[in-house]
Amino acid sequence: MVKRGNEIFRDFETDGVPSSGTHKPHKADIRPWATWLEARQTGTGMLYGFASATGDADPGPGLFRANNAAAASVTALFIDDNDASGANAGDVIAAWDDSSNPVRGTLTLRGVDGDALSRTYNVTGTVVDGAGYRKVTVSHVGGSGEFVAGAQYVITFSRAGNALPAPTTRAELKLLPAEGAALLQETGRAGLFVWRSGNYSGQVAADPQEGVYIKATAVAATVGAWVRDGIGDGLEVGWFGASPGAAMAANTLGIQCAMNLALFLGGGRVLLDIGVYLLGYTSTESYTTAAMPVPDQLHYGVLVPSGVTLEGRGKNSILKRGTATSMAVVVVANGNGSQVRNLRINGDNTTNPITGATYGSGSGLIVESTSVTEDKETIIDTVWIEDTPGYGIGCEWGNHRGLTIENIWIDGTGSDGIDIKRMNSGGFDARDIVLDNIHVTNFGRTATDPGGQAGIDLRGFFTASNLHVYGAWGAQAGSGIRMQGGVAADTVIGSHYSSVTNAYVSRASGGLATTYGIRIGGDSSSLVNAVAIGCHVNFWVFETGNSGVLKEPSLSACRSLNAIGYGFDVAASAQGARLASCSDEGSPIGFYLEGDDTVLMGPVCDNNATTHIEVVTGALRNQILAPVFRNTGTNKIVNAEAGTIIEPREVISSRLTSTFVGTDVASAQPWFGSAQDTLTVPADRSYQIDAVLFISRAAGTTSHTTSLLFGGTATVSRIAYLAEVINPTGNVLSAMSAIRSDVATAVAITAANASATENIAVRITGMVDFSAAGTFIPQFQFSAAPGGAPSVLRQTFFKLIEVGTANQSRRGNVD
Repeated sequence: MVKRGNEIFRDFETDGVPSSGTHKPHKADIRPWATWLEARQTGTGMLYGFASATGDADPGPGLFRANNAAAASVTALFIDDNDASGANAGDVIAAWDDSSNPVRGTLTLRGVDGDALSRTYNVTGTVVDGAGYRKVTVSHVGGSGEFVAGAQYVITFSRAGNALPAPTTRAELKLLPAEGAALLQETGRAGLFVWRSGNYSGQVAADPQEGVYIKATAVAATVGAWVRDGIGDGLEVGWFGASPGAAMAANTLGIQCAMNLALFLGGGRVLLDIGVYLLGYTSTESYTTAAMPVPDQLHYGVLVPSGVTLEGRGKNSILKRGTATSMAVVVVANGNGSQVRNLRINGDNTTNPITGATYGSGSGLIVESTSVTEDKETIIDTVWIEDTPGYGIGCEWGNHRGLTIENIWIDGTGSDGIDIKRMNSGGFDARDIVLDNIHVTNFGRTATDPGGQAGIDLRGFFTASNLHVYGAWGAQAGSGIRMQGGVAADTVIGSHYSSVTNAYVSRASGGLATTYGIRIGGDSSSLVNAVAIGCHVNFWVFETGNSGVLKEPSLSACRSLNAIGYGFDVAASAQGARLASCSDEGSPIGFYLEGDDTVLMGPVCDNNATTHIEVVTGALRNQILAPVFRNTGTNKIVNAEAGTIIEPREVISSRLTSTFVGTDVASAQPWFGSAQDTLTVPADRSYQIDAVLFISRAAGTTSHTTSLLFGGTATVSRIAYLAEVINPTGNVLSAMSAIRSDVATAVAITAANASATENIAVRITGMVDFSAAGTFIPQFQFSAAPGGAPSVLRQTFFKLIEVGTANQSRRGNVD
């Protein structure tokens, strides 16, 4: 035992006996006493000695014992009511179990007198009065060292706070005293609620489903309310009674009430869990949609208010149409900064089909406003939409401002995958719209709305990129991407001054009798870097609107593959279309030009079965610049109307780089050797002739004349040329003669010549038209064999320069 201070520092050797002599304190006594004193100063602990017996009994004054010799295995402590100083600590120990927590508090035991033991235990049960000692149930937490018999230890207790009330229902919570906090245990609504004083009547009224604000039964909401703690990350729809597998009405009401409260609080996120939420018609909202037909204008599931984000936890957070009649699943109306993101919408047309002219009926998601309001800066992001009777996303009605639709996957719609309209009726307008990373397949399955269905239907002032329409098309699908012009029937204003960049459209199967890959119908609209595959017309530049005229659309770096009819069709209603670096492969007709003032810059035509480029009769002032023809048939450019400019014009030519020796015969012979004597020409083509022929002879005196003629298999429909000839006996100056011919058969160009030497030089200029394709061979012929073989001298050449079609009468801007 450590000596106490009054013993160490006593006055006499024998306490109270002066005659025993003065007592001097010893360091051996002071050091343990100081250590014991320091230990006493570390907290409010009590000092006890340790008794090694393990039985349940009073250890004796100032002592404690444990029920196990190993400190880590102790589950009960037996502590005398009096501590080592003799003070009664029984009532203090008895209070160690006052907390309502399962863990009533923490005991820490530390050794003194150099004992390094330090152990911590939780008090886990009721403290039992053992008559002179207390029985304390504990569980070991941690520490080190073992108890030593006779050693002293400081015991410190730290009380745990009381356990919170844990009502199992909101009704029980309402009956609790209006103070502190409580842990609500109600399924789906569990959470910590804190009593807040103040006027909460507005919040309580805005939260009829009691997701966040709950009025106490006996206390007015003007005085205070129970308020859910920890809503900073958003409002969980489960707090409001919505949950996967819950009744349709509960889900519809719960999700809507969560969003309405978020609106009341100034906006924020409303969060869906993983699972399927069946939705029916709204029971709380009175907004009348324009997209839904009469009498279904209140048939929608949930309405996303301004500033509120409806957000799931990925593709498996699903909002599903749960009614057999028409219904839009989600509506965003008159919003300002509303968002729908990271969730899936299922229109369930498989179980509950709707057919006919569905328009907006059964749409997955609708964005709209009235004619006198706007929906501003709505964001639809990372949304999967499937199996809808109507649109996947419908933005038909309203004044759309800053609408952003991105990261969308749509699989299975009755009508359009995405429909955005800029309506003139009622003053509707749409601008500053952005679309990016859109994927649509299996669209236009059932709707019979006029005009056919589109994967992506765009009308308004928009910028779109990375659009993908692919796979099987529904029976009512007409167009992959439709940059629509106006439609007179519904007074829709077209997609003027808008652009699409990086688009891919392919049709594996299905669709109407005539399908279009990408339709471009807005004035000054542009399409850049697009691919279309397998439609009847892969790219259609066409105006269907009120004006009947499409002005200056442009296509750049667009590629057509395997169209059933036309790769590119520029309709008669299009004026001033610009197609730059566009190509077609495998379509019967690569480019079909019906409109005026079209410019094809660098078109590439590859493996077209019928015609590479066809200009329709009556299409004026078109330009075809630097065309490239691969795997060509015979029809390169057909029906080029007067005024069509083709640059560079096709040039077919042959030239001698060394002298070619002819034959001393009276029959027709070519200007050139067999490797280069035949020129191949297409049908319906007109050419300018430019040629020079040099013939020299050094033997033979048989009198003869020389004629020009043309052989080959091509059908010459018209020819006229002027032959200017000199024929001296040597290479000297001589008079020129000339003759005009309008036949391809032999025409004499020289007088009779019996000289042994002859030097003929002929310049030919003229025009020739071909009605049928084939070969064309420039020839000359002696009326009699002269007696010596002629030589056709080097730099003799024959050149055909394309002018246009065989019947073309003018080229360029000629009135």
